[in-house]
Amino acid sequence: MREFIVVPAIRFSVSALVVGFVMLAEVTLAQIGIPGAGDERAADPWSDLDPELASPRAALTTFLKAIEAAQGSKDQQQWKKVYKTLEIPKSAGEARRDAALRLKQVLNRIGNMTPEMVAPDAAEVSEGRLERFELFPENSHAGASDLFHFSVGAASSDPPGKLILSRDPDIGWRFNSESIESINPLFGWLEEVGVVSLEEEKETLLSDEIRSRVPQWAKRGFFLGMEVWQWLVITLSLLVSVAVFWLGSVVCSSIISLACRKFSKAPTSEDKRRVARPLALILGALSFIWMLKLTGVIGIALAVFLLAGRLVLAAGITWTAWSLVNFMMGVWERYTRSTETTFDDMLVPLVRKTLKLIVIVWAIIYVAESIDVLNFVTPLLAGFGLAGLAISFAAQDLIKNLFGGVTIFLDGPFQVGERIIFEGYDGVVEAIGFRSTRLRTQEGHLVTVPNGAITSHCVENIGRRPSIRKDFRLGLTYDTSPKKIREAKAAILEILEEPGIEDQIHPQEEGKEFPPRVYFEEFSGSALILRVIYWYAGSDYWSYMEHANEVNLRIAEVFAEKGIKFAFPTKAVDVVRSAGGE
Repeated sequence: MREFIVVPAIRFSVSALVVGFVMLAEVTLAQIGIPGAGDERAADPWSDLDPELASPRAALTTFLKAIEAAQGSKDQQQWKKVYKTLEIPKSAGEARRDAALRLKQVLNRIGNMTPEMVAPDAAEVSEGRLERFELFPENSHAGASDLFHFSVGAASSDPPGKLILSRDPDIGWRFNSESIESINPLFGWLEEVGVVSLEEEKETLLSDEIRSRVPQWAKRGFFLGMEVWQWLVITLSLLVSVAVFWLGSVVCSSIISLACRKFSKAPTSEDKRRVARPLALILGALSFIWMLKLTGVIGIALAVFLLAGRLVLAAGITWTAWSLVNFMMGVWERYTRSTETTFDDMLVPLVRKTLKLIVIVWAIIYVAESIDVLNFVTPLLAGFGLAGLAISFAAQDLIKNLFGGVTIFLDGPFQVGERIIFEGYDGVVEAIGFRSTRLRTQEGHLVTVPNGAITSHCVENIGRRPSIRKDFRLGLTYDTSPKKIREAKAAILEILEEPGIEDQIHPQEEGKEFPPRVYFEEFSGSALILRVIYWYAGSDYWSYMEHANEVNLRIAEVFAEKGIKFAFPTKAVDVVRSAGGE
C-alpha cells in the first residue's frame, strides 16, 4: 500500500521538476534573445513581423507617414505608430513626443529623402540576413550617398552621431537607442554646419523656443548628449526645486494650521512638519520634472534625470500617504478611547496596517514602472506557473490565518482587552492582526497565536463572563459547639450583606437571582467545614480580588470577636497505659 502511494508521488514530483525546468529555460532563453523549442518563428526570424516594421524601409515609411499625420492633431493612434518605431521606453512619457519631433527635424535637414531611396525592403533584409542598418551617415543603399552628399557633403566636420535601425525579433525594425542618443547632437551639428530644413515645421518644440534665445556659445560642447545651455537649465531646475521644497514647507504648514483652527486642539509643530514636508517634496519633484521638459533632453540623460525626479516624487507621495495614515489613525485611536466598545480598538491597527500596505505596494509598482522593470518581470511570471503552484501550497497556512482573522472579526469570539484561555495560555488580548492574535499572560509573557488555530479550536472567553463565582471552605476546630457553628454561618451571611460588599453580590441572569449561600458541609479529618458560595457581579479580575480580600478580612475580624477558632491540620494521639503501670 505504501509503494502504491509513494511511487506515483515520486513520479509526479520528478515530472513537475522537469516541466518547471523546461519552462524556466525557455523563458530565460527568450529573455536573452535565443529562440526556444516552441518558437514557431525560430525557423525564419526575418518573417512574421509587424508589416509596418518588417524592414528598415517599412519602419521609416511608418515613422514619416505617422508623424506627418500626428503633427498638429490629437490623433493618438498616429502617435502610437510613431512611438513603436522608436526604441524609447513608455516611462519616458511626453519626452517620446519631443524625440520624435526632433528626429523628424533631423531627417528634414539631411535631405528630401524617400524610404525607397535610402532603406532596404523586407526581401533585401531577408536575403542579406541583416540585423542592423545604418541610415546616416554611412548608408550603403543605392542612391543614398548622392542624396546625403548633396545636403551635408560640404560639412567641415564629421557627424557626432548615427541614425541606425536595428531589428528586434519580437517587435521589428526601429530606431535603436544609439539613434535616440544621437538626435540632439546631430541636430546641433546640422545647425552649426549651416544645413536648414527642407520643409516648414508644423509643430515646434518649447525647447527650440528657449534654444533660439540662448547665446551661441551655450549651444556647443555636447557632454553626455546635452549642450551647455541644457546643463545650465538642469542646474537651475535643481535649485528651483530645492527652493520650492523649502517654500512649500512653510506654505503647507500655514495651510494646515488654518485648516485645523476649527478643532479644539491645534496640531503641534511636529505634526505640521510631518505632513508639510512630504507635500513640499512632491511640489519640488513636480517642479523639477516640469522644468526638465524645457531642456528638450532625450536619451540616457533624460532617463537618468527623469528617473531621479520620479523616484523623489514617489518618495514624496509615499511619505505623504504614510504621514496622513498615521495622522488619521491617531485621531481615530483617540476617539476610540472614549467609546465603550472595543471593536473599534481592534479595527484601528488593522486599518492602519492595511492602508500602509497599500501605500507600500503602490510605491513598489510605481518605481517598477518608472524603471521599466515590469516589462521584464511579466514574461518571467508567465513562465513560472509551476512555481506559482508550489508557492500556493506553501502559502496555505498564511491564507488560513488570514481567513481566520476575518472570521474573528465577523464572529467576535473575543475583543481587545478581554481575558481568554486558549490551549493552556491564560492572558489578556492585546492585539488582533490579519495573521495572528497576541496575548499577554498573567506572568507578563507575550504569546502570539495564529488566527487559523484559534478558529479551529475552543476558546474560553473569561472576559465575557457575567459574574465570577467565589467558592471556598472554612475549617473550624472540632471543639466548636453547634451553637458557635450557627453563629459562624449567620456572621458570614451578615458580612456578605454589609454595604460595600453586598453591592457587588446578588447578580441576576435572565431574571434569576443568585444570593450567597453558606452551608455546614462536612466533618473532615481535622476540621468542621463551612462552605461559602457567592457570585461577584462583574468580570474584572482585579476588582474581584479586591472584593474577595475585603470579605476575607471581615470574616477574620468577626470570628476573632466571637471567639470562633479556625482549624489547622492536627493529629490526636491517645496514650494507653498497660496493666503493669508501664
